[in-house]
Amino acid sequence: MTERLEAMLRPLDPVSFSTAIEALTGRKVLAFDPDNPDEVGFLANLKAAAGAAASRARSEGIVAGRPNEAGNAIEAVVIDALKKHGFAAGTPRCRSGRMRSAGYPDIRVYDGHRTAYIDCKTYSKRTKDQTLRTFYLSPSSDPKITDDAFHFLMSFELEQTDSGVFLPVRWGIYELARLNLHLKFEFNASKPEPLHEGLPSCVGSFPVGRQRGALTPG
Repeated sequence: MTERLEAMLRPLDPVSFSTAIEALTGRKVLAFDPDNPDEVGFLANLKAAAGAAASRARSEGIVAGRPNEAGNAIEAVVIDALKKHGFAAGTPRCRSGRMRSAGYPDIRVYDGHRTAYIDCKTYSKRTKDQTLRTFYLSPSSDPKITDDAFHFLMSFELEQTDSGVFLPVRWGIYELARLNLHLKFEFNASKPEPLHEGLPSCVGSFPVGRQRGALTPG
């Protein structure tokens, strides 16, 4: 077991996004061809939808605790804009046929000829230059990617008003086919596992309903 773990932990960086998607889902990532008029038109419609979504979100404002939490709100706005620009758009169906919002990607779009998957990303204007993780891909036994398709990241840079509302100030569409990923192994345990019979534990409790004065510095 130790040897197997050591082999797993040897660096595999970088891993191309296209290779990872095909290995995890069996589907190919299509590379955008800027010399193909049909694909250029497809991207032009995506750009128009992204601009419309940003304009609407700026007009209405987004109420969220943090900039990255605004992604859930703007996702619905993006889907609506995509539909208005001629796309069939919505939450992807997994291989099993069920719909799942969690995990990559957020949106599947189809124009009658081509399919694309889109992940929406919102971030703060103040942190745009920080080296924070901006993309996350996790394996699943029931993947949301079921088509050979283009893959795009649609990002929205936000600023916060004095009233706490977030407003888009910039948007962008980035092709993911040529993205390089870093592979991170992680060990974890579900909550009940440390509580199995036979494992030593120490616990404590306080009587419910009884409260004493707050602690103060000595």
